[in-house]
Amino acid sequence: MANWLSFPAGFPESLSTLLLPAFLLVVSIPFLLRRSRRQNLPPGPPTLPLIGNLHQLAGPTLPHRSITNLAQKYGPIMRLQLGQCLAVVISSPDAAKELRKICVSELLSAKRVASFRPIREQEVWDLVVSISKNGAVAINLSERIFLATNNVTSRSAFGMRCRDGGEFLSLLHQVIQVGGGFNLPDLFPSFRFLRHVTGIQAALERIHVGIDRILEDIVKQHLGPGRVVDGSGPGGREEDLLDVLIKLQGSDETELKLTTNHLKAVTMVETSATTMEWAMAELMKNPRVMEKAQAELRRAFNRKTRIEDLSYLRSVVKETLRMHPPGPLLPRESVEACEVGGYHIPAKAKILINAYAIGRDPETWVDPDCFRPERFEGSVVDFRGTNFELIPFGGGRRICPGISFATANIDLALAQMLYHFDWKFPEGMTHEEMDMSEIFGITARKKHNLHLVPVLRIPFSNC
Repeated sequence: MANWLSFPAGFPESLSTLLLPAFLLVVSIPFLLRRSRRQNLPPGPPTLPLIGNLHQLAGPTLPHRSITNLAQKYGPIMRLQLGQCLAVVISSPDAAKELRKICVSELLSAKRVASFRPIREQEVWDLVVSISKNGAVAINLSERIFLATNNVTSRSAFGMRCRDGGEFLSLLHQVIQVGGGFNLPDLFPSFRFLRHVTGIQAALERIHVGIDRILEDIVKQHLGPGRVVDGSGPGGREEDLLDVLIKLQGSDETELKLTTNHLKAVTMVETSATTMEWAMAELMKNPRVMEKAQAELRRAFNRKTRIEDLSYLRSVVKETLRMHPPGPLLPRESVEACEVGGYHIPAKAKILINAYAIGRDPETWVDPDCFRPERFEGSVVDFRGTNFELIPFGGGRRICPGISFATANIDLALAQMLYHFDWKFPEGMTHEEMDMSEIFGITARKKHNLHLVPVLRIPFSNC
């Protein structure tokens, strides 16, 4: 069964084979009898009874790539029938702009993100020190990056490294695995029993219990009488995101009455680690770009230049986000019926913004499949939701609220890794043979972890 159609690990394949014909027979009857009104819906590929276009997303090609191929035939606004769900796929920046709203964010404002700079610097310092201690032997760089970004997130959100950090990170990865892809309960929402038959419900409940236990303990520590938040030194603590929510809970400044469950919801699934992993992979795949980025960094750091002024590094990050958006398909739902690009969009339709296709649109980008950061030199195009040819974090009111937090982590960690170390492949591997395949889920990570050999170039005393 295709890996994008989610069943929990251990679900018996033989059982699914036996259940499928019976399931199809039962649910096809109302589906075939239903009459739909003629409306000016967007064009799309022909559908099959019950499953719609699901068969066209199966196979070895990942869904966002299959959808991109279909859009080349049916246009930038395309209709797909995913089981019982009508989906409209937006694959052009002009169409995406019609869905734009003003983005407002409180918790992760620029000022708040700037206040976490000491945390980022300490965790990135720990990252490069741990890499240097390994010597010139291959390391699992993906694992190191994800651990460091998890530490930054935990300390920024909760004021401490999560003492159950290993378990917590594992549970978050399980959320991505279970929640990623197109699972049957989402595609056939009227058949609620599917959550139990497929095991999705049991898996989600088990993950919820584990995460809730860890977060409940953290909230209790913040609410304890011995906690002092004044940022005045060893006797006090700097204010973290959870402290902000606790203050709001006891005030009349917000219409929403915050509960303990709201406080626990402050935790985030990081996209910055995925972007750093892809950036390092592309730099290793393109030695010329790696050499140019390191040369800029080493010149600039000797002159004490700010990271914000490293134009080529910023171009590398933009190009990485263009080619590898953390979430290749950005899901939305139409609140009410509307028109986009002259097509009728029904209320409650699932909208998929194909950030992957938009970032590789040949009408917008020259040689879209080539990693070329120079395309952003002298360009005003940015990824903060106002340039719709580049929307890796979405746009409008639903833009990722952690965009400033994520990019601050990416810039600092990537700069330090490129400044202090030269990077080599393990013996027997070359940049031509490097595997750049990905896995589909809530985020599109590299399929295989990145293993590289760090060679210390700039001692820490020189930075």
